[in-house]
Amino acid sequence: MVPKSLRSLWAFLLSAVLIIPAVMLFPAPSQAMVNAESESIQNVDKPQVAPINANVQLITTAAGNGADTFIRGGSYSSKNNGTNGKLVVKLDNTVSYIRKTYLRFDLSELNDGIDDVSLNLSTINLPNTKGSIEFYGLNDGVEENWSETKTTWNNAPGNDTCSTNLFLSNQTTYLGKLPAASIATGDSFSFNSPELLDFIKGDTDHIVTILINRAEYKAPDAYIVFASKESTEYSPPTLMATLKPAVQSNPETDTANLFELPDCVNSDCNCSDFKTQEEAQAVFNYFGDDRFRLDGNKDGLACTSLPHAKAP
Repeated sequence: MVPKSLRSLWAFLLSAVLIIPAVMLFPAPSQAMVNAESESIQNVDKPQVAPINANVQLITTAAGNGADTFIRGGSYSSKNNGTNGKLVVKLDNTVSYIRKTYLRFDLSELNDGIDDVSLNLSTINLPNTKGSIEFYGLNDGVEENWSETKTTWNNAPGNDTCSTNLFLSNQTTYLGKLPAASIATGDSFSFNSPELLDFIKGDTDHIVTILINRAEYKAPDAYIVFASKESTEYSPPTLMATLKPAVQSNPETDTANLFELPDCVNSDCNCSDFKTQEEAQAVFNYFGDDRFRLDGNKDGLACTSLPHAKAP
């Protein structure tokens, strides 16, 4: 058992940064006991951490302008759950038991060149694996700066208040679904799809909101409980973006800029081949070494006897 003080430190570090360096995998919770109706949680153990590749960026709902909450219908339709340590989705014949989850991610620090993306969640409790969970994206321009501490069933953007498990089709984009049977209590899981990747890559304002609901199964035990960013035990909801490898230039093989270089680079250059010190320095810097012996005194400056270029 890891001391509780270290658990608190882990939660603090996750909430204190904008982009988590790609040195750890989204950790999964161990065992937990939940009463969905009373909404009490007893966490039993601490999640474990595993390494991941270096070309991955992790963005949590605790980063920047991120947020997470869940909304509940019926007699709870005006209640806000933004400070809750968990997120719930549920489908039930009783409207007051219906829940939908909202996750907002701040993409302002996300690098360009996304090759793949997945949504990672820590599952605290899943008493029944029937049916599925569905994922939607809130379209750009649809109240994306919703307030975590004020959002309810009645005012949540994209929510179809007349439906138990649907979102407004003119304000949201369907991203796919995941069988509940592929999720396990006390574990983390990932969701990805071509639609999710297109949605993230198509974002225009550096903010995305992902909506989650339970589908295809109505029952008192048709709920799933995830950890929110307010959880002191488990990692917050996380987008894991895999970036395309950076293309490394090679002066020996990269000919993209050779048309700007003098012909002498194909044989042997000397200072007389250049009109200005800046031209010689550009060749010296391009190759990163003194193969043409342009730096006589080895001070990093090429052909210092030449005149400087005139300012434009």
